[in-house]
Amino acid sequence: MDDSDRFREFEHSGWQSIPAGYHEAFGSLTSQAIGPLLDAVGAKKGVKLLDIASGPGYVAAAAARRGALVLGIDFSAAMVEKARQVHPGVDSLEVK
Repeated sequence: MDDSDRFREFEHSGWQSIPAGYHEAFGSLTSQAIGPLLDAVGAKKGVKLLDIASGPGYVAAAAARRGALVLGIDFSAAMVEKARQVHPGVDSLEVK
């Protein structure tokens, strides 16, 4: 196992263990930047948007509400599950 594999395992383990805590502690803070971010990329009806490292799905859900065609991906199944709980209408959240 090389350093990049060890780093990935370390990161993955951390993100797998914190979805609820992340959502509670940082959800409202990180959500403040979503509107300007989506404005900057022109997220609107029909625009395709890929949300990499989607975490709890805040950006993906906000883009979907604007009508964008969204795919949110994260390597943490626990974070994707949290995203699906918080945003039940967004069905384009996947583990990759």
